[in-house]
Amino acid sequence: MRLLNRSTRSLTTTPEGARPLPQAADALLRLRGAGAAAAHGDAPAGTVRVSVAVSFARRLVLPGLPRLLERHPALVVELAMEGRRVDLIREGFDVTVRGGAAIDPGLVGRRVATVRMVLGASPRYLQRAGVPRRPEELAGYRLVGLRFLSGTTQPWTFAARTKLALPPAALVVSDPEAAVNAAELGLGIAAVGSRHAMGPLRSGRLRAVRVEAFRPAPRELSIQDPQGERLAPRVRAARPCHTARPRRAIGARPARRRRMLKFWYNNAPNPMKVALMLEELGVPYEPIPVDTRKGEQHADAFRAVNPNAKVPAIEDDGVVVFDSNAILLWLGDTHRRFVSTDASSPARAEMLSWLMFVASGIGPYSGQAVHFRVAAPEPKAYALNRYDFEAHRHWKILDDRLASRRWLAGDDYGIADMAFWGWARLVPFVMGVENPWTQYPNVKRLLDEISARPAAARVEALRNRHQFKTENDAETMRAMFPQNERLKRAG
Repeated sequence: MRLLNRSTRSLTTTPEGARPLPQAADALLRLRGAGAAAAHGDAPAGTVRVSVAVSFARRLVLPGLPRLLERHPALVVELAMEGRRVDLIREGFDVTVRGGAAIDPGLVGRRVATVRMVLGASPRYLQRAGVPRRPEELAGYRLVGLRFLSGTTQPWTFAARTKLALPPAALVVSDPEAAVNAAELGLGIAAVGSRHAMGPLRSGRLRAVRVEAFRPAPRELSIQDPQGERLAPRVRAARPCHTARPRRAIGARPARRRRMLKFWYNNAPNPMKVALMLEELGVPYEPIPVDTRKGEQHADAFRAVNPNAKVPAIEDDGVVVFDSNAILLWLGDTHRRFVSTDASSPARAEMLSWLMFVASGIGPYSGQAVHFRVAAPEPKAYALNRYDFEAHRHWKILDDRLASRRWLAGDDYGIADMAFWGWARLVPFVMGVENPWTQYPNVKRLLDEISARPAAARVEALRNRHQFKTENDAETMRAMFPQNERLKRAG
């Protein structure tokens, strides 16, 4: 019976020759173990050949080696860190660490860890492209795929109710750390193991992207070997090094779970620019409607949050912040996104200047122009003329600036643009004319660009979530314009 096919360049087995290979390999392994035992007794000694992917070696194997070699000085570990799937029996390896639940034929395996998958991207990429929150929004983003050594690609799975065809990945890599690096470089959104992403997430180089209904199957790691229960002492001793885990520093306390952010709002311009910032950041929050036409802003419970009885306001992990522009700055600084965090930089100065231009000019003059046009009693000609003139003048300044710039401040989308967007949506109402965009085409261009972002679409959904009162009846006038009561008493 022919067992081998042999030429001057290769040697392969026939199907008949391949059948006894597992048994022969097992016998050789036991023979090698017997030789080591004869030389060193039952003490682990000799060479252990380990095959493991580079990323697993760095995080799971190398951290456990110092202790292993200190305890067993006669042991030698040969660590093959390769980006390929080796044949343990054919290539003479003792053990391997592999991802996936499947165990290769002829091997015995046991699960040692489960890796949770997360979506991540660089803050710069998310600032430019926006933060997706729904699965269907991913169609507009670059995706980074991960191909395993088995040749399969990491699936992006969603809840059973969500049927979605994702676009093909713009980049596919075969190493988990390469996927993390690609995401850090702004190449797109990557699905990566939480262990690999932990450092970049903590340092801020990477941001978690929380897409609803994303249900990734955890990636299981297993130790596999061809010996099963007949492990030689050297292999049995080496196994613990494969499950080494980073330990918390001595004395360190577990991370405290942050409380969900509370957001008091209505559909007016100022709360909506804060809503846009929250959606861009992708942070979970509890929206709490405050119907100002019903006078809910004057309730004691809300005045305890904002003594000025105005929305918006937030409570961020126990810290209360009110006034929309203060909130934008607070969120930008605490999350280190959409702002320059260098207090002495020209970029920070430019951002503050235009943010305050919106805060002290665009908002007040636009709001007063609307007030005197639709709500103020006569006589009002002087006041209406003043605020209408100033509203037009301020919007013209913005339009002139945007004629040569994509964004209001700096080279990237930021909180000054969000503050602008809150009011720009209402320019036709502010100006009291049907088509003001012929006068302010550059304002319209930036408004449209921001409104096309996924976060803006989610703000629109928030606007429709609660039915606020719309009637300007006597209750509304008392709640929103209490100063008019003095006019009645004077009359």
